[in-house]
Amino acid sequence: MKQNNKPKALYVAYHYPPILGSSGVHRTLAFTRYLSEQGWNVRVLTASLKSYAKWSEDQFSFIPNQVRVIRAFGRDTS
Repeated sequence: MKQNNKPKALYVAYHYPPILGSSGVHRTLAFTRYLSEQGWNVRVLTASLKSYAKWSEDQFSFIPNQVRVIRAFGRDTS
């Protein structure tokens, strides 16, 4: 079996696509995109879609294909 020697990163962020209306989402998305482009194995731990008051299906396309997103239980805090 071939071993994956890529460096690994777990990025924990409440604001991650497909959320709408948060300025923080741009920074987290850019950072995870940059890491994956540099050869990192990136996983993002974020909140479930029920946590967001506004989100859009179109926003999923912004997440790089090689980034794995893990969604945990969360509630809309607004």
